[in-house]
Amino acid sequence: ALKRFVADWALMHGEPEPERRPFTGKRVAIIGGGPAGLSAAYYLTLQGHEATIFEAEEEAGGMLRWAIPNFRLPQEIVKREVQGIINLGVRVKYGKRWGKDFNLKWLFDQGYEAVFLGVGATRERVLEVEGREEAIPALKFLKMVNKGEAPRIGERVLVIGGGDAAI
Repeated sequence: ALKRFVADWALMHGEPEPERRPFTGKRVAIIGGGPAGLSAAYYLTLQGHEATIFEAEEEAGGMLRWAIPNFRLPQEIVKREVQGIINLGVRVKYGKRWGKDFNLKWLFDQGYEAVFLGVGATRERVLEVEGREEAIPALKFLKMVNKGEAPRIGERVLVIGGGDAAI
C-alpha cells in the first residue's frame, strides 16, 4: 500500500529525472522486455551503457503487460513505467524472438559486448490427466483475455489450482 501511494503521488506530481553517468561506449543486448529486462536496461543506462532490448511481443512489459488482469494492475501504469525507461535512451526492438530472429553470435557480431537473458518463465506444467488437450493453460488464457481474444467457453468451467492465476 505504501509503494502504491508513493507511485501514485509521483505520477501526479512528477518525479525527478534519475542521474545518469557519462556514456561509456559499452553496448549491452537485453533479451526480453519483461520486468527483469526492463530493470537491467534501466540500471545499465544509468551507469552510462547503451542498452538495447530485444522483445518478442509488440509491446514491452512481459507478464505484467500480458498476463496480469487490468483490475489487478492497470495497463496504463505498466505502459507509463515502460515508457519512462525507454525515455532514458533505451532502445527496444519489438517482434524479435531469441533463437528465431537472432542468436548470440549475431549479437556479438553487431558489436554488443554483453548479453543479459531475461526471457522469463513462461512455460507451464502440462497436466498429466485425460482430456488435457481440452484445457487452456492459465498464462495462455490470461494473455488471450488481455489481448481481447477471450476464448469461447461453455457455461461450466473447471479451474484447476488455487493460486493467483486461478483466481
